[in-house]
Amino acid sequence: MRKARYMEAVGLGAGDVPGWDGYPTRKYRYTLTDRDGTKRTADVVMINPSAEKLAAWILSASHSIKGRNDPGFCGKLFKHVIDCSGGQFVVRGICLEDMDRDGIHKAYPFQDGVTVRLRQINGFPERPLTTDELQAALQSTPADKTATDTMTLTITAPLDANNNGLPDRWEDTQPPLTGGANDDDDGDGTTNHHEYQSGTNPAHPASVFKLVSYNLAPAQATLRFRRGTGRNYQLQRSTNLSTWLPVPGHETIPGTGGEIEVTTPAQTGFYRIAVKQDF
Repeated sequence: MRKARYMEAVGLGAGDVPGWDGYPTRKYRYTLTDRDGTKRTADVVMINPSAEKLAAWILSASHSIKGRNDPGFCGKLFKHVIDCSGGQFVVRGICLEDMDRDGIHKAYPFQDGVTVRLRQINGFPERPLTTDELQAALQSTPADKTATDTMTLTITAPLDANNNGLPDRWEDTQPPLTGGANDDDDGDGTTNHHEYQSGTNPAHPASVFKLVSYNLAPAQATLRFRRGTGRNYQLQRSTNLSTWLPVPGHETIPGTGGEIEVTTPAQTGFYRIAVKQDF
């Protein structure tokens, strides 16, 4: 990790940044060389965690997502951190990066951990910055930011021509319904909307997402449930009925209809079958 943290070349002591009081921010200076031999120097203020702290964060993420210490997951996350930032967390200053992979390091001003455009610096220059520009980046305030690049994302809700609260694309694959989203056309105790979510047939009482049986033996837990089609399911466990985590080996259970039995080594806690919201 020390080799990946190229911006830690020369330590310049504590780096005080407004709004970051009490955090162990440090100032550094580093130099990179372009493919044509041009040398570029920049100053940054960073709040880089120690290797031990970063390892603790990665382990915490593994337990939160995987429910355990997963070496494979931890290794991938560590590689992602190193590949993306070298484990460096820039608070203020200039990041020199060859984003275009053309051997030229452009200057990207950072403010409070994100890339910004500053009025004192025109865009993201390929030329070496002046001393005044470097200092401006270190001392920039929110008022120095100029218009940033924006992206418009349009999300279109599923069509519902009859306004019954159910997507037309799903209704077209089902028997004709007389009720709306909150009705229960087949009288199986599950609303039409929940039938849509779980992939079951809203006009067939036997087609319903439900737990059929379970057996919590000392060594293993076995759950049998009835599933629909076109959906994925997941076995989850919780110790407090608030936070639910996927059980390893049962993160994705395909919905192919009928009943299925899942078995896992028993651990103290609560178990449930959930529909994965990936539709």
